[in-house]
Amino acid sequence: MAILQHKTPPKISLRLALIVPFVLIISLTAAAAAYITFTNGQKAVNDVAGQLRREISARIESHLLGFLEVPPQVNQMIVAAMQQGWLDLQDPPALQDYFLDKVKRRETVTSIYFGNAAGGIVGSGREGPGESFYVYATEDLQAGTFNKYAVSGAGERGELLTSLPNFDARTRPWYIGAAQREAAAWNDIYILFTGQDLALSFSSPVYDDRRNLLGVVSVDVFLSQIENFLAGLEISASGQSFIIERSGLLVASSTGEKPFRANGGGKMERLNARDSQSPVVKAAAEFLRGRFGENYAVTGAEQFDFEMDGERCFLNVTPLRDAYGIDWLIVVVIPESDFMAEITAANRSAFLVTLLALGISILAGIFIAQRLANRISRLNESIRAFAKGEGAGPALENSRLREIDELTASFAAMQGQLRQRLDDLRESEEKFRATFDQAAVGIAHVAPDGRWLRVNQKLCDIVGYSREELFSKTFQDITHPDDLDADLA
Repeated sequence: MAILQHKTPPKISLRLALIVPFVLIISLTAAAAAYITFTNGQKAVNDVAGQLRREISARIESHLLGFLEVPPQVNQMIVAAMQQGWLDLQDPPALQDYFLDKVKRRETVTSIYFGNAAGGIVGSGREGPGESFYVYATEDLQAGTFNKYAVSGAGERGELLTSLPNFDARTRPWYIGAAQREAAAWNDIYILFTGQDLALSFSSPVYDDRRNLLGVVSVDVFLSQIENFLAGLEISASGQSFIIERSGLLVASSTGEKPFRANGGGKMERLNARDSQSPVVKAAAEFLRGRFGENYAVTGAEQFDFEMDGERCFLNVTPLRDAYGIDWLIVVVIPESDFMAEITAANRSAFLVTLLALGISILAGIFIAQRLANRISRLNESIRAFAKGEGAGPALENSRLREIDELTASFAAMQGQLRQRLDDLRESEEKFRATFDQAAVGIAHVAPDGRWLRVNQKLCDIVGYSREELFSKTFQDITHPDDLDADLA
């Protein structure tokens, strides 16, 4: 039958047994702390980014609603004044003065005009950063030559700025749209014929008491005003905001990029956000189109994350609607790197502090384990030296550790007791030897097989053999045959 033998596990030193677990525990603790710090940083980034996107979107929405509510209010006031007879529709100077007063009182309004059923037009407006004003009208308020004049600070007509022949208000989109709808509404965004801006007009038809169309009143705003507002927002280092229609056409953006461009034929056309020169705007528009389809069917405010050139970006999209046909999307995009710069710096600092604390802890652990192991090793050396009879071994000093001190004291007490016992045994041995050797009778130690182990001189004298002779014999050899059986028994 085979005998199973248990292998003795390999022995390790006390220093290793103390240091390795300590280092592992400290390292795991530091790693856990670093992981928690990193995940908390990521969560903080997500929370801050979400709050910032919502806040920026809310500010844009609030600004746009305030911006877009002015043209309908002004339009309704003018239509009411015309229908109640406060304004003479055949008096161009009076209409121009009235319109110009409204323009001056509303900073966001760029132009107010009235096109009548005869194709004529009369209006007032502002242009340029210097807030210069102008008035315009067709001759006799009939379709024909369009003349635009500068207006001085005192309201006096100045030089002729523009003259266009064959102008007919009835052919303009703002007039046609209002006449067909028979209701107040926003018209499609259009590019100014000068190519300097996008404009948005709010138009209302004007009827007499018999419901005959007298003409259309329109109030214009330039969308560059929205662009300037977006550009002035402090989003983040590289965060962008922009506004698009459901078709994807760009209304305004914070990038400073014009929302229109010249096509291959040299004519100006609206710019689709997916064709923007801004990588952020383009990538965000592509993401939204892929998510919601060609018509960007976003129904409510939503937040997303998407990848742009391998970098994570946070996106917020909010629909903007009003009662007159505005249906836009407000988009705010913030690259994660704008937040991670500070988070990374904080994580780097935390990592360095953790690494320093880890190093100090490991060194302190090694030092403590070394001291403890040295103390126990010296105690072990003392025990081994004492066991070999080499003396007391290394001197043992008092320790600050109670258990080690008690173990040292116990060993010292045991050492003292053993030394006393050995001294007592040595003394007893000496007494026994003296008694054995000097006894007046023969004394011997005999093994069970009859060999002589120890004899005194008196026994040698009695039997007549020397010690050497006896040690070469057994007690049976020198016993009388008649006494042998009794002695063996």
